[in-house]
Amino acid sequence: MLFRRKITKEKIDNKIKKFISRFGNTPEIKRIQRIERDMDKREKFFELFFKISFAKDEERKRLIREAKKIADKIPEFKGWPEKTVKFWDVEAMSWRMKVPSFVRLFIRKELLKKAKKLNLALGSGSCPYIEDSVLVDFSTEMLKAVEPSFKFSKKIVYDLDKGKLPFGDNSFDSVTMVFVVNYLSRAEKVFREVFRILKEKGKLIIVQSAKMLDDWYVKKEKKQWKTEELSKLLKKIGFKVKVEKKKIRRTQLVFVEAIK
Repeated sequence: MLFRRKITKEKIDNKIKKFISRFGNTPEIKRIQRIERDMDKREKFFELFFKISFAKDEERKRLIREAKKIADKIPEFKGWPEKTVKFWDVEAMSWRMKVPSFVRLFIRKELLKKAKKLNLALGSGSCPYIEDSVLVDFSTEMLKAVEPSFKFSKKIVYDLDKGKLPFGDNSFDSVTMVFVVNYLSRAEKVFREVFRILKEKGKLIIVQSAKMLDDWYVKKEKKQWKTEELSKLLKKIGFKVKVEKKKIRRTQLVFVEAIK
């Protein structure tokens, strides 16, 4: 009977070191060494990063400090967590785990009832809900992390706070914004732009959490919109507004449906 030897990471590392020692200090070897060091940094960074969501107070602060030191040595993550884009680039790696699958399925079911044929998903992140939508997010990594099986019309990297949306008047039947509004610096400007690009009787569907999020995400919020305040602003712009509160297990959600 044949037995397969278990190949551990330690054994692989040792083989790489032997290979390097045999062939000397060539440019190829230097490249391999650099890749190996980068992989170790990333591994250590994400080990700390995944602990942050579950840690509290001083322990969380310590983990953030340690992770930040490593992030500054990784070009793609340098500036995390202060730089907003870098913050969300990193979150892309774990976003599906932050929003439970049963919540995502519930939201998708509700949006499919409300959204129309040609949909624009603003701030779509890595978990868009309606297939064949145009996906917009300012995090390249979020858009890259969209599941390969998900069918979309187009992906566009764009910061919503820039002002004018890159679409013509009366372009879309519906626009969806899921867990996005609180992170906008210029929410009123964005809503006015949505009104412009929606077709007549088109819909804007906003999904918000009724419960305050973890402090880790609250720090990135620009404003915590109350439902009444949000409805008032949308009506001022010209929308007809309908609000529904729904509960899925212990998660409470608010659906704001604004019709042009």
